[in-house]
Amino acid sequence: MKKLALISTHCDKQEKIEILKNNIIKLKNKGLDILIYTSISLPQHVIEVCDFVIFSKENPVLNWPEKAFWGWRSYQVNNEIIQLNTTLPDHGFACLNQFKKMSILALSMNYDYYYSLIYDLKINDIVYDLIDDNLKNSFFPSKRENNFWNVGLHFFSLDSHHLNNFINIINKESYLKNTDLDAFSWLETKITEINCKIENQIVEELYTLENEHNPYNQSHFDSLCFFIQKDGEKEIKIVFYNNPHDNLNIKIKTEFFEKEFVISNWDIINLGYVEIETLIITYNEIEIDHSDVLNKTINNSIEIFKN
Repeated sequence: MKKLALISTHCDKQEKIEILKNNIIKLKNKGLDILIYTSISLPQHVIEVCDFVIFSKENPVLNWPEKAFWGWRSYQVNNEIIQLNTTLPDHGFACLNQFKKMSILALSMNYDYYYSLIYDLKINDIVYDLIDDNLKNSFFPSKRENNFWNVGLHFFSLDSHHLNNFINIINKESYLKNTDLDAFSWLETKITEINCKIENQIVEELYTLENEHNPYNQSHFDSLCFFIQKDGEKEIKIVFYNNPHDNLNIKIKTEFFEKEFVISNWDIINLGYVEIETLIITYNEIEIDHSDVLNKTINNSIEIFKN
């Protein structure tokens, strides 16, 4: 029987690239052909171990106000609670879109089994058994460390008929119909619609987000931490926190002013404008342009509550 693995990737770190390659080799050793989709360039040694590669810069990550997740961190500061609020992008539709684009190509090649998985699936005896048992039209619960989902996009198995039915219901309109749903919740509502089932075996994800970018620290400096308030309505502010020392000398330059400050932890500097495009900060005699961070910030706010 011909089996094809469809691997969704966004490997922008060496650690991720190594996980992807190791998983490709494991699946090849089980007799599966490999199709991967990537929106960023991959090393030649990874491409060479694949059978098919789709490279496309299309990566429709959704963000506020179209669809995003609300995030916050709260800190006790003397007799006040300072809360940093942000919106986090939704990568779910981008993942579904990758799967759909791979599936359109895959269906033209007449495989018996199609296994969809993310690049950092933990390929262990459970996954090997699922492949050996030829489970078909099956989705699985998934977990990452202490997080558990009733069903996920980490791994599933479909035949050509059910694969075609599934990709026909993947579209942005359907995904945005209920913006409270993430990709996994959306998927759970579609399982019976495509006449598939959720099995009992739990699959796991390898990669953790510990080393990913912290959205609450927007500083390009290694030794300076700050968060920018910018939501298009309130004046832009910067709060400095979690820094090893107080009384730090910094200089802020925008298109409207250039000024020096002595700041301590939880000092908030009001830049005095709702719209600013240039933000250059000097600290320890090092000047770094933070305009890119400022312009990417679309819905951050700082709230202060009396405790």
